[in-house]
Amino acid sequence: MKLFKLIYLPIVILLFFVNFILLKPQEQEQINFFTSNNDFNNYLQHALSLAKIDTFQLTFRDYLDEVEFYIKSQDKPVKIILSTQKNPYSQISTLQQVIKKDKMKIPQIIDLSSDKQYATF
Repeated sequence: MKLFKLIYLPIVILLFFVNFILLKPQEQEQINFFTSNNDFNNYLQHALSLAKIDTFQLTFRDYLDEVEFYIKSQDKPVKIILSTQKNPYSQISTLQQVIKKDKMKIPQIIDLSSDKQYATF
């Protein structure tokens, strides 16, 4: 019994370390929460950087085919809603035009996701 403990116990411990430390378990595939519609996220980020628009709280809603984010305009944030089914560059250029025209009035929501785009003041 003593011989068993002296010989086999270190072998079992060694096999345990080899199995769990050196042979790492396979890593699970990462889940990407961003939409993969034609790399819409990459195009949107590029369009926003070209337009020099700072955003926060970017939220993708795949079930509605929408992207929601906020931009800071003077004192309060403005909620922006874009469609993932439309060209992000044209939506951002439309957003720039709306922001330029409405310097006096600050909109609360700008929705460019539907066919009939609107801004709520």
